[in-house]
Amino acid sequence: MDTTNPNKKESFICTTCLTEFELNQDLLNHYKSEWHRFNLVRKSSSKKPVSLQQFEEDRKVLEQPTQFSRRKIRQLNKREKKHRIKKKIQQHKQKIQSKKNQKQTLEQENEKKSNLNEEDEAKALQKKMDEKIEKKIQQNKKYLSLKNCLFCPKKFDSIQKVLKHMEENHSLIIPDLDHVNDIEELLLFFHEKITIGNYCLFCNKEFKNLNSVRNHMKDLGHSKMNINLANFGEYKKFYDYYDSDDYDDSDYDYEEDDDYYYYENDNENDNENENENDNENDSSN
Repeated sequence: MDTTNPNKKESFICTTCLTEFELNQDLLNHYKSEWHRFNLVRKSSSKKPVSLQQFEEDRKVLEQPTQFSRRKIRQLNKREKKHRIKKKIQQHKQKIQSKKNQKQTLEQENEKKSNLNEEDEAKALQKKMDEKIEKKIQQNKKYLSLKNCLFCPKKFDSIQKVLKHMEENHSLIIPDLDHVNDIEELLLFFHEKITIGNYCLFCNKEFKNLNSVRNHMKDLGHSKMNINLANFGEYKKFYDYYDSDDYDDSDYDYEEDDDYYYYENDNENDNENENENDNENDSSN
């Protein structure tokens, strides 16, 4: 059943101004009016439309020369323009400051991550080194006894025998053996360097395993201590030359500079000898 009302007249509505018209021509004329254009501007700014009465009242107020002259309107426009420019400058400054803060925050986070990464890398490296040392200790455990030869798999009953074997068969001579503090500590150092670290005793070159470093020392004759002044530092803690009975430093006034000793009494003796020679020459004349 058709429920439409045949007596109801057709109407035309402006959705911008929310106004109803009876004729289509009236609606078309309305689209050309200043009122409609004014509401279009308000609609673009998400503002509610104004009625025709309100629009006419506002226009009359604006057209009154006593209240709103052209000069005042220009002044108002300039002020509004300055305000807009000032607002934009403030927004721009805030934007720049916000970017700086974001950059600074990002740099701080990256620095923290970098520090954490460095600490993690250091821990990982230390862990890797510990695992490597532990692995070598387990592999060469049977050779770590002080009674084992450093250069071959032979093992002896005493330290004296192993020292004699290494001297006779591998040319290992420990200089000034009487001044060594603890021969066991020195042998332990040798084992840590050769058996565990796989370093050559003489040239300090590192190898992959114990057999490689032993073959290297055997082939190049490096089965000996490197005791020159540049390398004596690693053996210095194992020696003590001041406990000897025939050593007396009371007659010496010396200054220590690294591993070198300069004796002042030698210079004094040289000066005395020169003076005596001069006196003899004068007396003979």
